[in-house]
Order: sequence, then structure tokens, then C-alpha cells
Amino acid sequence: MDFVYDMRKCKKELEDTSGEVSKLWEENMVLRRRGKSAEERCNRLSEEVNSMHEKEHEIIDLRSKNLELGNEKVKVEPELEILRKRFEKLDKRVLCLETGFNTLQDKDDSKNNNK
Repeated sequence: MDFVYDMRKCKKELEDTSGEVSKLWEENMVLRRRGKSAEERCNRLSEEVNSMHEKEHEIIDLRSKNLELGNEKVKVEPELEILRKRFEKLDKRVLCLETGFNTLQDKDDSKNNNK
């Protein structure tokens, strides 16, 4: 009887252990899926971080270029003002010459008409 009892006890332990192994196997599969999902998420986040670093470098480059352009603008503005003043003077001179030319032409036309 001890043998039968021991056999039943071993069979029960085997069933319990098999159930526990199955349960642990399922938990392992769930954890693997979670691990895979977490790894995929980690990869996506790493890509986002890399993209953000690239954008940050682009922003830094653009700010640097913007600063350079601002400095160039400061250098060019006085020259532009000088050119504007020269243009205004030349425009006045041209207007004066046109007025004088028209006056001379009118006098010449009136002389020719009086002949």
C-alpha cells in the first residue's frame, strides 16, 4: 500500500508540477511578447530621439546662418543708404536736366514757329 500511496503522491506531484510548468510557460510567453513590444517601442523612441537631435542640429545651423545674415545686413545697410542718397541726387539732376531740355526745346520750337 505504501507503494500505491507513493505512486499516487508522485502522480499528483507530477500533475501539479506539469500545471505549474504550463502556467510558467504561459507567463513566459506573455513576458516575451511584452519584452518584444517594449523593445519595438524602445526602437521607435530611439528613432524619435535621433530625429529630434537632427532637428536640433538643423535649428542650431539655421540660427547660426540667421545670425550671419543679420551681421551682413548690418554691414550692408549703411552702404545701401549711401546708394539711396546718390540715387536721389541723380534723380534730381535728371529731373533738372529734363526740365532744362524741355525748356530749351520749347524755345527752339517757338523760334521755328516764328520764322
